[in-house]
Amino acid sequence: MLLNEYSLTPDVFNFNSYGNSTTDEDCRKDICEIHLKQLLSILQEEALLRNLHGGKWYEFINRLQYKHPITTKKFLKALKKQRRLVTTEKVNLKKPSDDFEWCQEALSSHKQAPLTGIITPKATKQRFENNQIVASIEKLNETNWWLDRSPSVRLSRTVQDYVNNLKLIFQHSNSLMFIDPYLNPDSKSHNKFHEIFIKIPLTNSLQSIEFHVSLDRYSSEEYRVSFNHLKQQIKNLKIPITVFMWEQFHDRYLITDLVGISLPHGFGFSYSPKPKTTWTRLGKKHKDEVQGEFDPSTKQHRLIDTFSLP
Repeated sequence: MLLNEYSLTPDVFNFNSYGNSTTDEDCRKDICEIHLKQLLSILQEEALLRNLHGGKWYEFINRLQYKHPITTKKFLKALKKQRRLVTTEKVNLKKPSDDFEWCQEALSSHKQAPLTGIITPKATKQRFENNQIVASIEKLNETNWWLDRSPSVRLSRTVQDYVNNLKLIFQHSNSLMFIDPYLNPDSKSHNKFHEIFIKIPLTNSLQSIEFHVSLDRYSSEEYRVSFNHLKQQIKNLKIPITVFMWEQFHDRYLITDLVGISLPHGFGFSYSPKPKTTWTRLGKKHKDEVQGEFDPSTKQHRLIDTFSLP
């Protein structure tokens, strides 16, 4: 997946979870800090983190007695600022009181909506030895679902494959920028585009949608008609759409506040599941560069026309 979702049990932040009986406190803190910093850098690029039990997970960690004082604060602050900390409803009625119970809550949450993985300290993993979705933070590089992470994905150019790979992104992003010179929702290659929005229940997280297209093939009036038609088809879409019409450009992207994706074929559909395409996640630097490229104030391309649909 291009956007993953994980759960961490609280004792991952507890420096006493690291080392062994002969390891002194300073060394335990150092080991804890190394693992948390490495994990944070990956989460900030490619993942969401579940704030379990209606947000009680976050509160529990803040009260954790032996958490790494500086690194824990920076870790949570960074993910919260980037909107990568996602609060989920409680699954088990009892509020978890230790790491074992938090892992049980994570597993119950996973049954409702699949996680990429559950990350725990080694002591907790030992109690869930036969559960492959649970992994020790110190053994991630020996864990299949961690090793299977990839910046790209191969998929069929069908509605269902698009939905499978976009669901998490659509439901948690604050903004969506569709950059595709020929994305005309009324054209034969894009006339199923509205089905993506119908099949993915949108949340209150989404605040803006932009389409960036080229006037190389279609006229301004043709785009106005087709996007009005799209808005009518997506009855659950309550936020405005803004369409930017530029001079000719070629590359196709989906840019959100959480992730940027390069799309060689854009959102064109095939009526056969056989044709495949490859979507690739952009690093933050390149995502920001593409977003800036299609910001009218930068004038990197010539903006010819624009309109909004309420």
